[in-house]
Amino acid sequence: MAGNTTSSKQFLVQTGTGTISAAPQWGSLASGDVTTALGFTPYNSTNPDGYTSNTGTVTSVGLSLPSFITVSNSPVTTTGTLTGALATQTANTVFAGPTTGAAAAPTFRSLVAADIPTLNQNTTGTAAGLSATLAIGSGGTGQTTATAAFNALAPSQTGNSGKYLTTDGTNASWAASTGIPTGALFPYAGATAPTGYLLCDGSSISSTNYLALHAVLSNTYGGSAYTGASGLSFNLPDLRGRLPMGAGTGITNFSTTTILGIALIGILIIYKVRQ
Repeated sequence: MAGNTTSSKQFLVQTGTGTISAAPQWGSLASGDVTTALGFTPYNSTNPDGYTSNTGTVTSVGLSLPSFITVSNSPVTTTGTLTGALATQTANTVFAGPTTGAAAAPTFRSLVAADIPTLNQNTTGTAAGLSATLAIGSGGTGQTTATAAFNALAPSQTGNSGKYLTTDGTNASWAASTGIPTGALFPYAGATAPTGYLLCDGSSISSTNYLALHAVLSNTYGGSAYTGASGLSFNLPDLRGRLPMGAGTGITNFSTTTILGIALIGILIIYKVRQ
């Protein structure tokens, strides 16, 4: 063997006719050597015409996919196209992993509670509070009844008895009525007073329920003088069998011993109550 060093990518090859009379030398492989070894001519991009094609016959081509995909035209035995389409699924199901939480192949199934993340829509920081009451700051009222809910949302009612709810276009507030004043008298033909009114029959009533009316009448017709405290009793004027008239000196003086004089004008027998 002549020498033991070679150039890059060289092999020890037999030259000549391949008889034993010639010694092997370092050299490059010839294309004929590769063809002989492989049994066919490999493709050569620099000499594509030298490629020898090899043909054969495929008798069947099939396609297998997961069950949620429907395969059509499988197998193809002559000519054709293999296709896959999503299979029909049960309504209201989702493609998800197993409900156990373990790693496994997903399937179409119904949602379970464990699939839904924890919702934080109240001030307690958990979804459990949604089954009870929702605070005002979270869009609720913090109450469990309609009356309590209204009271929680409305302006404070303390000290606003007899007033009505009004708005300036931005905020709501309580306002006193500017219509019929407390203590006005009206004629009425019914047997019992309507809501918001009392009959002028001389009855004794409590300032606990009619504090604003007590402030107007005080003890003019009997009872305790007005002090602003509840729990006191005072009397209504008694117009039974009488006609009210303006008090003071008029064209003709009438004796107050027979006709009760009240500082109002009109023939009125109903006492208006406004708190």
